[in-house]
Amino acid sequence: MSFFFIDDAPAVGSVAFQASATSTSTTITCPSVQQYDVGVLIDFSSNGASPASAVVPSGFTSLTTTTSGGYRGTASYKIFDGTESGTSLTGLSGSGFVSKILLTFRPSSPISAVSASTWLTELGT
Repeated sequence: MSFFFIDDAPAVGSVAFQASATSTSTTITCPSVQQYDVGVLIDFSSNGASPASAVVPSGFTSLTTTTSGGYRGTASYKIFDGTESGTSLTGLSGSGFVSKILLTFRPSSPISAVSASTWLTELGT
């Protein structure tokens, strides 16, 4: 079990899943979001014998990146300001497959930061 605290800030009562988007290209379109929504992008690609260069969309913060052979997987997040609905986000590319999913979550009260727990990754071929 893990806990995190935000000093001098009201507690977030709950966080609810809002929407998702998927893509098999270099870009993904952001679903409708509001200010303080949190987006989590999970991005995979294959690129022959060596992995594609790591890419984190503008304004996002990297959670993790991992490679295995020619495969790369990344995860990143952003607290949205509400202007991102329908915008195109650029992520990983590759000469093989590319697969992205963007998940959006809405906290019950405004947030200013995200504290990620320890990230465990496994990337298999």
